[in-house]
Amino acid sequence: MSEAYNTFYGKELQENEIGIMFVNQYSGTLLRTPKNTIAFDITEIPGATRQYLKADVIVVSHEHYDHLDGVLVKRIFERGAKLVIAPPAVAKSINYLVPRDKLTIVEVNSIVEHNGLRFIVKPGDHPCKTPLTMIIQTDNDFTIYHVFDSKSFAEMEEIGKDYPVDIAIVPIGIAPGTSPEDALNMVKMIKPKAVIPHHATFGFEDFKRLVEREVPEVKVYVMKKNQPNFINKTDFES
Repeated sequence: MSEAYNTFYGKELQENEIGIMFVNQYSGTLLRTPKNTIAFDITEIPGATRQYLKADVIVVSHEHYDHLDGVLVKRIFERGAKLVIAPPAVAKSINYLVPRDKLTIVEVNSIVEHNGLRFIVKPGDHPCKTPLTMIIQTDNDFTIYHVFDSKSFAEMEEIGKDYPVDIAIVPIGIAPGTSPEDALNMVKMIKPKAVIPHHATFGFEDFKRLVEREVPEVKVYVMKKNQPNFINKTDFES
């Protein structure tokens, strides 16, 4: 396990390259750019592995157990994180674990900027207190749309028009209403250049076949848990 984290954190990224690693079967994602590392919804990490986790920014999308681990947020923050981004229900749970001036509370339409990153909070469709999805504009000019647990919803088409998406991270299972077929619907609405399925224990190849058959211009990356991946813009722009 340490080798995967060493590779993920240790690789020198090119200017037009990002690193992505999923760390659980839900939406737990590590995202690296040349200047920043972002941790999204980091939960259910084995004790021996927690020592390797580090990030500059921590994002928690909602309060469900498979997305929020307050103690782990605190540990990652103590290893050098500069900012925690969370909706009100999450902030209420962790406001005693991280300094208040480092906790940014967001709702739909909030925009947070940090060290060349821009987080734009969008609505979501999921049974939690503040369902949201998020556009991330990186310091090296990627636009990534992290859908977290949301199933498809009508506004996705407008989001795709307003923020031309390089990579969409979409759920294909486990969360209510999600499936490979619903994720395909998201792809058709968002129109990303590339898509990464997540939040499931199976169905990844089914989703890939659906996309390749119905929207073949969209590149599909199927990633395994705890496997570092590095994506260059030339991979999907050529």
